[in-house]
Amino acid sequence: MDYQYDVCFSFASEQVAYVEKVYSVLESTGINVFFDRASDIEVELWGSNLLEQFYNVYKKQSRFCVMFISKEYERKAWTRFERRSALERAFGTEEIYILPVRFDKTELPGFHGTTKYIDADTKTPEELANIIIQKVGINSGIVDSAGELDFQNLAQQIGNIFLKNTSPYVVQFDGENRILICRNPCDLREQLYAAIIEKNPNSSKLSILNFGLFPKEDLQMALGQGELLNYIQRGFVTE
Repeated sequence: MDYQYDVCFSFASEQVAYVEKVYSVLESTGINVFFDRASDIEVELWGSNLLEQFYNVYKKQSRFCVMFISKEYERKAWTRFERRSALERAFGTEEIYILPVRFDKTELPGFHGTTKYIDADTKTPEELANIIIQKVGINSGIVDSAGELDFQNLAQQIGNIFLKNTSPYVVQFDGENRILICRNPCDLREQLYAAIIEKNPNSSKLSILNFGLFPKEDLQMALGQGELLNYIQRGFVTE
């Protein structure tokens, strides 16, 4: 099934600073997030029937719902409406839909005691974003169920970041376990690489040989998938 959003966020305003940082990482890597504080979402919602719009987002239009649970979240009317809409969807499918993140020990109706939570106190927003990237990747073909990266799809995602930023960088998957990045097609023909990305046999992180893609970084780096995509996006700020 095709969804309008990869992820929708449900949260109380008291936690918006943390949630906004998670959103920034996801947005920079091309993951489509419903975050109602984002400027493009505000424009989309302007003048609409919010009850109808939010019901559709939380029940029908998102692949996952990341629910940021707190005592403030439990007592507010809007978050209660979002939660009930998401639970309607969750009860109608055997697939995992709601991904709960806890800021405190608040218990919500409709959740089993054995449900796996992420504790926000033990994860930075960037770390949580990387976990969400992996979860979305498993369901989009970028990562398989064993956590193995599909390098062809990862190369395509990197290429999409360059395309979004109107960059001349060229990305090539070598058909095995390497992604080659060059500044332009001429450099690709001459094998003048800006970076080479490989699987790291001793770590779940990727090995990156940096020949100028990250101007101020080391020659050799080890990054997770989400970190890598975020670094590439941030590179356009430093160039």
